[in-house]
Amino acid sequence: ASCDELNEWADKLQDRLVSDRKQAIIGEGVVARDKSLRDDAAADLQKARDEAVAVLDAEQAALSDYLEVAPLYDAMREVKPGVWVIVHSQIAKGVDASLPEGRALLDAMDASKVALEIEREAQNDFDEAAHTYADVTSALDGLYDEIDGLERQLRDIGKATEACKTMP
Repeated sequence: ASCDELNEWADKLQDRLVSDRKQAIIGEGVVARDKSLRDDAAADLQKARDEAVAVLDAEQAALSDYLEVAPLYDAMREVKPGVWVIVHSQIAKGVDASLPEGRALLDAMDASKVALEIEREAQNDFDEAAHTYADVTSALDGLYDEIDGLERQLRDIGKATEACKTMP
């Protein structure tokens, strides 16, 4: 290649390098934003998990309270020491909502369903934010690799141009 061709090629690479560096600056902002979004989603997920655990614990407590007062369907009961009978309850299997403890259990079960749905949505939001962050980080890493390659090419062209100038 002639010195003029080398200089033209160097100019094109330099223009591309400037463009890539501008994109990298923008990319750094996008990565920072997406990292913040991922971190916020992680915090929201942890909060949703903590709330779900608390609600599930409350449901278990409500179930224990209910079982203390509710007649059981086909339950084994000890009528005198060592003598067990099957007691048939007057209510169907399920929760007796006429008892305050039954109503509390049903409410706790509804709250658990809602809390688990919120947790699932928070998990989906986190997964999406983490995936987006990984994608933009990978793209930025690729851009930096391209910048490094362009800088190497420019150094090589610079050496070739110097050699070209010293040739008779």
